[in-house]
Amino acid sequence: MISSRVRLWAALVLAAALQAALWFLPPGVGLRARMLEPVSDAQEYHALSVSLAERGAFERETMGAMRPEFFRTPGYPLLLAGLRRVFGSSLAAILGLQLLLSLLTVLVTFRLAREAGLSDRASSLAALLVAASPNLAFHATKVVTETTFTLLLAICLLLLARYRSMPQGRSRACVLALTGAGITAGLLALVRPIALYWPLVIAAWVGWRCLRARPRFAWLALVPVLAAGLTVAPWFARNHRLSGRVMFSTAAERNLFLYNAATVIASEQGITVAEARDLMQAEARQRFGELDSTDETGYWARLGVIGRERYLGRPTRAALVQVAGFTANFLVPIGASPLLSHAGTTGSDEPHVMQRALGLAARGRVGEAWQVVRRGRLEQVGAFFWIWFGLAALHVALLLALAAVGLRAGGAGWLVPAVLYFTLLTGPVGEARFRAPAEPALAVIAAVGLARTHRRRLTQAPMDAKEEEVVERSSGLSSTRIVSPDSPIGTA
Repeated sequence: MISSRVRLWAALVLAAALQAALWFLPPGVGLRARMLEPVSDAQEYHALSVSLAERGAFERETMGAMRPEFFRTPGYPLLLAGLRRVFGSSLAAILGLQLLLSLLTVLVTFRLAREAGLSDRASSLAALLVAASPNLAFHATKVVTETTFTLLLAICLLLLARYRSMPQGRSRACVLALTGAGITAGLLALVRPIALYWPLVIAAWVGWRCLRARPRFAWLALVPVLAAGLTVAPWFARNHRLSGRVMFSTAAERNLFLYNAATVIASEQGITVAEARDLMQAEARQRFGELDSTDETGYWARLGVIGRERYLGRPTRAALVQVAGFTANFLVPIGASPLLSHAGTTGSDEPHVMQRALGLAARGRVGEAWQVVRRGRLEQVGAFFWIWFGLAALHVALLLALAAVGLRAGGAGWLVPAVLYFTLLTGPVGEARFRAPAEPALAVIAAVGLARTHRRRLTQAPMDAKEEEVVERSSGLSSTRIVSPDSPIGTA
């Protein structure tokens, strides 16, 4: 006889598979056009994987020559290169792997919710919110890092949840859980550089818990940092050997110059993002002389200095732009331009639409910002676009509403740093794809909210003193769970 747990997991897998399959409608658009063209990063990742598989070198063509790559980190291209060596140039193999990883994310979300103290019913809701996410399913059909990155982050949070449920006296078990979380955090950074400082956030959280409960275990905060450091050390060594600099990636310098600083200047002076970049480049040439764009590390290091000064020199405007970008990650249901390209529709080729809109919004000109988005992304769209855009809007609205209830209910606040870290650091880009890694954590928080609300409606009574104490402790140091038999939250 098939157990209820197996039936539940089968239903979740089926829901995720059906959701992904629907993205191959309407017909008439080839697999390459769907997987590589909607998101510009996809073609870069694909080219780097070809370089790794065929030449054994992590490099790209720049100015007519193959040069070492310092912007993209090697985690995702290595995964694609391994597939290429086994299956050749088949994009179907990449698609199959991405769909498998997305299914694993659904199951890991279920386990994360269970470790967080939710019942099977509430945990299945969290997993279903992930399985039904148009944003996650859409990016699973693209050659981009989001699917791999989201799964790794969910695994990292699962290991932290297991550490959280352990008594502090079980140091060996705690060390193993935190070591696993640190290694996973290192892999996250090798997939996307934005995760480089995530182990420090983990260490701060672990140290805070230990200092409040048992200070003599505060040394545990070093475990995830050391594990992550050992994981990324070979990449640091490679970059130092090839560039002479101790660096992880040029991504921070490039993004600071191209997006953060440029958006702040454009917002302040009422010019375009491209014009703001030209101003900063002219300033860099004045200070450093002629810039050699073939020297990737030196080129972006110099431009990064200018970008940092311009960005930090306007803290109020920078903060407004940063908050606007963070908010846009949640307000944009799904990427409009990638969605149009996926459907085979030729939309506007106007560049920097989101940065221009965020710059205007930071100045209080919300109406103009909306017009920029409407002209640049929403004109000449068809039924396919509006159906999926509407479904994505409903999904994210439900997810955020339930997550707000979950935060008020308490018990899931420890997941908030992950949501904030991986959405705040995206800066003024404001794309739905950068919300994707945070969706499993949001789904667990949302499941907590719905479960607590449902239990209270059933009982028509507030929690008793014992349950209130458990909720208060679970949001802080203790891993004790609600075990009331009539509650959907607690152990099964």
